[in-house]
Amino acid sequence: MSELQLGLIGIGAVVLIAIFGFNRWQERNFRRQAEHGFRRDTPDVLMDEPHAAVRARAVEDVAIADDSIADDVVESLSSERVEPVMRFDDALDDVGEVAPVITAESGADESLAPPEAEPSVASAELTYPDDLTAQIYYRASMIAVDGISAKSLLPSREETKSMGKPVYWYGWLTTEHCWELITSASSGIYEKIALGIQLADRSGQITSTQLNQFYAMVESLAARLSAVFDCDDRLQVLERAKALDAFCVDVDVLLGINLVAATEKPFPGTKIRALAESAGMQLAVDGSYHYRDDEGINHFSLQNLDEAVPFTAESMKAMNCFGLTLLFDVPRVPKGLRRFEQMVALAQQMAEALQARIVDDNRRPLTTVELDKIRAQLRDIYARMDAQGIPSGSLTALRLFG
Repeated sequence: MSELQLGLIGIGAVVLIAIFGFNRWQERNFRRQAEHGFRRDTPDVLMDEPHAAVRARAVEDVAIADDSIADDVVESLSSERVEPVMRFDDALDDVGEVAPVITAESGADESLAPPEAEPSVASAELTYPDDLTAQIYYRASMIAVDGISAKSLLPSREETKSMGKPVYWYGWLTTEHCWELITSASSGIYEKIALGIQLADRSGQITSTQLNQFYAMVESLAARLSAVFDCDDRLQVLERAKALDAFCVDVDVLLGINLVAATEKPFPGTKIRALAESAGMQLAVDGSYHYRDDEGINHFSLQNLDEAVPFTAESMKAMNCFGLTLLFDVPRVPKGLRRFEQMVALAQQMAEALQARIVDDNRRPLTTVELDKIRAQLRDIYARMDAQGIPSGSLTALRLFG
């Protein structure tokens, strides 16, 4: 053999010896680790009699290349004393003193108790005043952590004035437990607010543009106030508005009883004034006399048949006219039938005093038969309004027919 071959054989032998020695060294280390891992100084509940099957599986699952190591493991396990499983009650007995439960009644340090969760704004109840019904309004409700001041609402309230439909704002007074209608004179701070835009009025129903404009305003206001807000579902709003508008058209009636001169002699202004005031009517800035109740609600009015010539305090002294009109706004008058009878009685009284004839808008005589027809019409209208939950002269009716 050459020296090169002899050298390679020598190197190979050294490598084999090194590998064999390394393997034996690893084997001894593994045996020591296994013996140390299975040696226990405390009871193991898995080694108790009730868990013998678990113990057997633990031995069988040990993957060891050397049989001698497995024998050592089994010997180590079987030589250990098996202790009974410790119950939870026994463990409590062994502990001795158990830490007392901390309660408010025990007088324990409150700093150790978990802090109470602050009330969540999101969980607050977003409600509406009775005046804001979903039948009449598209509504929004809002609540903020620090409250909402009337002053902070001014920019948004000004914005709603140009939306084309009335918007009403309410604030919840915590101390009084009631809703307050927010006006320009309001200055309080409210726990929550509610607002609604009217779905219809005498100019027609709300449009989708107006509805979206209102929603955008509410969303912007909530963001500015860091408030939680909620709105009615918009899906059916326009359908409700359409139905409400149709109802309003059906019951929106303005009755007129006219007095015209039976002769060519006109009515003196001074006499008209005396008759009106004796009936409890007052002259208003619109140039008509109005009969109002204690709450200021107008029941009927008296005006010049020639609408281009209004009544004034000065003109009544020298005025002469040839016709008068008593007007009755049907849906706005509370206890409408009674007030209508009151207006008919006044018309008859004035006709006698002024030597006038009672006629309708077509100048036809308004006979007892015709008056009975009007009464039947009024009963039908008021029955429909009551069935709709909008009694004549109510706050809702006054807003709808404002």
